[in-house]
Amino acid sequence: MTFDEMKQDIALYVDNMQSLHRAKNTISTYSASISSLIQWMDENGYKGDQEVTGEVVTKWRNFLHDKGNAQNTILWRVLAIHTFFAWCVRQKITNENIVSPDDIPQIEHREITLLDSDDINKLLHTIPTRTHHNISLRTRAIVILALQTGLRNSEIRELTLDDLDFENGWVLVKHGKGNKRRKAPFPKFAQECVKDYLNSGIRPSWVKSSDILFGNSKVGSKNDKNTWHAYTPQQINLSVKRYVKNVTGKEIHLHTLRHCATALWDSYGVPIRTIQNALGHKSIRTTENVYLYVLNKNQSAMEINSALDDMK
Repeated sequence: MTFDEMKQDIALYVDNMQSLHRAKNTISTYSASISSLIQWMDENGYKGDQEVTGEVVTKWRNFLHDKGNAQNTILWRVLAIHTFFAWCVRQKITNENIVSPDDIPQIEHREITLLDSDDINKLLHTIPTRTHHNISLRTRAIVILALQTGLRNSEIRELTLDDLDFENGWVLVKHGKGNKRRKAPFPKFAQECVKDYLNSGIRPSWVKSSDILFGNSKVGSKNDKNTWHAYTPQQINLSVKRYVKNVTGKEIHLHTLRHCATALWDSYGVPIRTIQNALGHKSIRTTENVYLYVLNKNQSAMEINSALDDMK
């Protein structure tokens, strides 16, 4: 496959993902990864009639590493190229996948830091005073919602007011991972925090119930009173990070609250199947391998401490 041919086939590949209703995040991530390779090839003088080979992808991967990209970032970028060429093989566009599984970096398992019970109590019962009160109510609603529902970054950003069922106590997630729908828990306290946010005036009265729940009418230094803008993944993560640090003194990401939700459910004896469904995991092995690994490791330390303390 030549460089020019790859550019054309990528457009077909993206159209194919859209027609199959792949998740927006999946399409965006894969498109960005492939575009990164194309940009690198352009900047390094590759011609349209040159063949795109495994060696080319390896050089690009090495470039990403030398540039300081995280191992998991490189993994997902190379995996996107592998998946693209796998699709090309199935479509008989090319005869081989130039990116073998051996060319894909192994995932880096990072240590997951869970907030302790004191931190969680602070989040539940404290409203920061260092930021504007109304803005704090919006971020607080996001934090408590993530902590008590286990929703992902993208799922919170795509929520609308219509997706919230205050009467029955659930949140409708219309576009979960894999574009799957599910109902997540919506406890009373999370409901109260969302209502406080809605009553704060941050969300303009002209915004429809079918519009996104959390947004901003500010764009840069201007205040656009006629447009309700969605958070970007980075914006909502930074907002949560600042809020939690203000309350607890600890730096975490929004996704950490999803881990904390799992820990809370487990501590209250919620069955693993129920946790799986609430989190939207396709396979229970994901729940076991990722989340219970963290929970069991923490539990093991507690059990050892208890046993040693009893020896006194």
